[in-house]
Amino acid sequence: MKSFLPKLGLFIFVSLLGIFFLLTAAAARSELVVESSIKYGNWGFKNTRSSTDTGFDSLALDELTFSVTFPFVKSIYLAGGYRYSSILESQAFLHLLYSLEKVDIEAGFSLGFQNDLPIIIVPGVYGKLQAMLKKHFMVGLWGHTSVYLQPLVSLSSSGADFDQNLFGLAGSFFMRDAILTLSFENENIFVESSAITSMRNGKKTYEISISTNLEDFWLNSHTAFGGDIRDFKEGSVKHRLIALYIEETLIFTLKRFDISTGLKCDISYTPLKGTSSESPPQAPSFSVYGGFKWKIQ
Repeated sequence: MKSFLPKLGLFIFVSLLGIFFLLTAAAARSELVVESSIKYGNWGFKNTRSSTDTGFDSLALDELTFSVTFPFVKSIYLAGGYRYSSILESQAFLHLLYSLEKVDIEAGFSLGFQNDLPIIIVPGVYGKLQAMLKKHFMVGLWGHTSVYLQPLVSLSSSGADFDQNLFGLAGSFFMRDAILTLSFENENIFVESSAITSMRNGKKTYEISISTNLEDFWLNSHTAFGGDIRDFKEGSVKHRLIALYIEETLIFTLKRFDISTGLKCDISYTPLKGTSSESPPQAPSFSVYGGFKWKIQ
């Protein structure tokens, strides 16, 4: 219960911030985009895991996001929101988005924290570049890292430093009514609990997907096949779990409102390193996804 309170409190704060953005944009008669999504169910390693554990953890809430985007100045948009990840834990963020004819740039900062008490806030920076190289080919690169400020302003060492990291890249090929994408993403958290004790938990995802791109139709889909490599390390202890999955998402468009719903099926699990003697989770196992995108004018 204690670990849930900070997350709930920040989610309420960001929701109120979203209402403020809504009123501001409405007053300015500008377009506002509200987005939210949730992924429920997965297997892997919790950040609260002990080095003596050799089994696998069930991750109930895997991801939760909420964001509000609206025009700021010419060709620049302002986006603010909240993101929860079972690995990175919590982040409140504020980004600027700059769009040109063939290049999109996104940059901003975040305030990250773990979901337990007391709350320790660590600032971070985020950047993303997406560019059309030719008429049918697009590349994207994005990343996030935490910034330790306490060592710069204090002679005392931090009692619980942590670092939220994210790196990803993707290449997409645009066909007539579909988009083929190859992507890689690595997210991990580093927690230093003392001068001699630290924990690192991360996930690498390799994926190939194809999405329909029917602009004048009420239904589109996203089909993906990929693999997750989940790693946990505390001291000299290392645990690893590899999963192969298939994911199917449907996107329903109702005028200015998009609704997404999806199902991810992990078709195989392979335990390695410190978990090799344990029975892996039973496959197939399923997780669900849902989200919406609402354009308000």
